[in-house]
Amino acid sequence: MIQGYATLEGTAGYFNALKELGGWLEGAGLHSSRVGLGGYRIDNHTPSHSEAIKTALLSGCNLIDTSTNYTDGESELAIGKALGDLIKVGVLDRNQVILVSKVGYVQGSALGLAKTKEREGAAFPEMVKYQEGCWHCIHPEFLAVQLEKSLERLGVSCLDFYLLHNPEYFLMDAAKRGAAENLSELRNTFYDRIRRAFDFLEGAVADGKIQGYGVSSNTLGAKASRVDATSASRFLEIATEVANQRKTNNHFWLMQLPLNLFESGPYLEKNTGPENAFTALEFASKHHIAVLANRPLNAFKNDALIRLADFPLETAASSTESLGALGKLEQEFAKVFGSKLKFGVKASEVFRWSQDLAEVEKASLGVERWSQIEEQILFHTSRFCAELSNQLPATEWSDWTKRYDSCLRDALKLFRSKARQITQETSVQVCAKLDPFLPLEWQKESLARKALGVLIH
Repeated sequence: MIQGYATLEGTAGYFNALKELGGWLEGAGLHSSRVGLGGYRIDNHTPSHSEAIKTALLSGCNLIDTSTNYTDGESELAIGKALGDLIKVGVLDRNQVILVSKVGYVQGSALGLAKTKEREGAAFPEMVKYQEGCWHCIHPEFLAVQLEKSLERLGVSCLDFYLLHNPEYFLMDAAKRGAAENLSELRNTFYDRIRRAFDFLEGAVADGKIQGYGVSSNTLGAKASRVDATSASRFLEIATEVANQRKTNNHFWLMQLPLNLFESGPYLEKNTGPENAFTALEFASKHHIAVLANRPLNAFKNDALIRLADFPLETAASSTESLGALGKLEQEFAKVFGSKLKFGVKASEVFRWSQDLAEVEKASLGVERWSQIEEQILFHTSRFCAELSNQLPATEWSDWTKRYDSCLRDALKLFRSKARQITQETSVQVCAKLDPFLPLEWQKESLARKALGVLIH
């Protein structure tokens, strides 16, 4: 277990050693890198992820952001191990690094635990069952369990910040169920839940398990009239009241919100404070609350995702040729193995990716959507092959699966290349609109660096 937490002296020393200037997290009094490392897709079994964490920590990035639900806890495990390795060999100190994690999503193992407790008659209170596979909860009983799991996975005695992760799910769920007619009453219920959560978090500060807390919300920059809009001023007001009752200063020190080239609400939308006189960023600055921008390279516009990055194009073969070869192997499967199948499914329906991909091709998908489809194709193909391995002649089946896997992956590579091309066309259009407003030296940079540069400066 790594003892300690980020300190003013430690974080200042981190940047002094690099001969660089960091940013400043007001309230917490910590020096922070202007660009942090996000743990959304990090897992504990990919070596390059561990190397990326270590490289970041040794190269001027001393803030790491993760969440209890990122890769079902593996993100925290990977971050904790990488940090521990660097501390063990003496190239980094715990007091130099700012660790942020978040809590609220009930998915994966947390969802399994919630369902088990429900069956046993001891369900977590105030559970929001937003959809199958994604529940949400910020009740103190759930927070207490998850905080201990976060500390254990990260291998630390204290987190620097623990954030409520998208608590607006309560409001979203009410809107989804058509139960948001009395918006004032609904929000009072919402902020009452926030109050109990903040009281727990202030207690965690007093117990030395976290240094400070806050909220990560996708709607802090939304119009105040939106059902799921959250208010920076209401959060601070509640945190202050809770702290006063505990006879201490509040530790509501951090807000996280989407901010990128397309989502400018936190900059422009006056939605908080008395008579909604302030934007979220204005209010945060006025009250010395630090702000982390999430999704700097994943923008949403009209519910569509825009990746703010460049995608080098790859040479690809003809889709007709690739899908044709795949189709011949699927016909071979039906002919050779069809009569040997033991379950009531037609052989022609088991492997039919050549037909399905031909339909997918018509949709002109970008990188993000294609990645999801590719992942599902590989998962289902692997499952089918595993299930059939006990039914079919080993030698013939092994030969066919090897040929089919190679052919399928060639086809997927082709579609991946086309998806990159489609996404890159959007990136080129974004740069064309953005470049006239940038310094000449910036215009030669990648779209990702341009997008980050705009936020930093």
